[in-house]
Amino acid sequence: MHIFHSASQSGRVIVAIVLRETKTRFGKHKLGYLWALIEPMAYISVLLFIRLQLHASIPFGESYFLFFITGMISYRMYQSIAGRTMKAISANKSLLTYPLVKPTDAIAARVMLESLTMLAVLGIFFSILAFVSSNTVIHYPDRFFAAIATIIFLGAGVGTFNAVVSLLMPVWERIWTLLNFPMLFLSGIFYLPKELPEPARTLLSWNPVLHCVEWVRFATYLDYDPLLDRSYVITIALLMMTIGLLLERTYRNVLVRP
Repeated sequence: MHIFHSASQSGRVIVAIVLRETKTRFGKHKLGYLWALIEPMAYISVLLFIRLQLHASIPFGESYFLFFITGMISYRMYQSIAGRTMKAISANKSLLTYPLVKPTDAIAARVMLESLTMLAVLGIFFSILAFVSSNTVIHYPDRFFAAIATIIFLGAGVGTFNAVVSLLMPVWERIWTLLNFPMLFLSGIFYLPKELPEPARTLLSWNPVLHCVEWVRFATYLDYDPLLDRSYVITIALLMMTIGLLLERTYRNVLVRP
């Protein structure tokens, strides 16, 4: 009973933080929560427009729009969750003075808010694809939902690690930015990883985000041959989450310090 009571209490705290962050983040904009949807949609649309203006060839399938969206949505979902969760603890320092609120509650709330936002963006883009396309957009729904769940898990794992380490070692935020900069070009968004020469293919296979992109395309296309290792990306997500949670528990007194 104590476990259920603690879980229920933690759930209420997380929901309260989500509502607080939603109001704090979007309340100052006239468009409110719509701005959270407009910003990533505009980012993806601008990149798509640039690629189309360059008359980029279609790496796979008949629609460059579909190929690009499957890659960009996957990448953007991971980046949004992992990046914004980094500041989950620091942005809620004032709440951590209350005994009921733990750093993990702030992390969970930020992961939930970013996940819901990006799921809405994903739903909008794929609804547009389904509307304008005469063909089936997602051929394997079970693979698709598994891929999206894994992307959220990976973003949450990396985000948890970032949230804790960035407070224990402030320079980590700059290091993360530098490490993250080339990810847009190393995640298979604009090309087929399987068609790269062997040294490059092996190097890119160490990037878990690339496996997420390939997983989504494997679910979307009927005959896509992916460079995909499901167990690898899940292992990386679990490892980052475990390290983050262990560090949070070990240094909780430091993290909650005003």
